[in-house]
Amino acid sequence: MTALGALYQALQIYLPGDPLVDDRVYPDEAPAGAAKPYWIYFFVSGGESNEIRRRQDAQFVVTVKCVALTMSQSLAGAGQIEAKLNDAGYQDGAASPVPGVDGWQVLTVTQDRVVHVIEPFEGAQPIYHDGHQYIVVMEKT
Repeated sequence: MTALGALYQALQIYLPGDPLVDDRVYPDEAPAGAAKPYWIYFFVSGGESNEIRRRQDAQFVVTVKCVALTMSQSLAGAGQIEAKLNDAGYQDGAASPVPGVDGWQVLTVTQDRVVHVIEPFEGAQPIYHDGHQYIVVMEKT
């Protein structure tokens, strides 16, 4: 499995279970008609980092955001994502780190840029997107 594939699988294991969204956590895009609020995550940039000799390593930027019908719910969801995911790597000392998958270990998860988007929808009903980009450093063990 590639590092990116392992990261996607690790996030799919790690992110669900929050009381706000339960299991409504989706990679890349939500299915049509998905109940809101939900969390979505997607790849932004990155790849092989070439910083660890004799081992495969990777550094990715992923966006993780809450999508909701109200700004207050979207911002609350972003706060819950932050509490769960920021500094959630093995080397961050997290009590419950993001799990390793297929021999790939998540070393660090660092919160980066803020994401805030208001999307007009049918009948001018806004949909709110709030979250962050996260820098994820991984290595093959």
